[in-house]
Amino acid sequence: MAGRLLIYAPVPLAMIDGVLHLEDQACDGLRLWAANFDHVTAIMPLTTALPGPSWVPLSARPGLERVSLEPVPMAYRPDRFLFHLPATRRRIAPAIEAIGLSS
Repeated sequence: MAGRLLIYAPVPLAMIDGVLHLEDQACDGLRLWAANFDHVTAIMPLTTALPGPSWVPLSARPGLERVSLEPVPMAYRPDRFLFHLPATRRRIAPAIEAIGLSS
């Protein structure tokens, strides 16, 4: 197995009653990444939209024990991106440092 992987996946997460939910196929993708790395950190946007029927609670999916999620604000418009950038940079800096990419 390889070391640590840090990815940005543009697949939204949903928080429902304090539990993160993700689309079923995206869970399978994370599981496959985790099968090949010691640890996977996925940075994903957090949506406020209601999830569809194929969304599942992450805690209910086996194979994600070595996966950490870093939810970030949904910020696809330039004004929202710039608004959230300082706080998001501070939030993801430890994940970047953990895999040795910081300068």
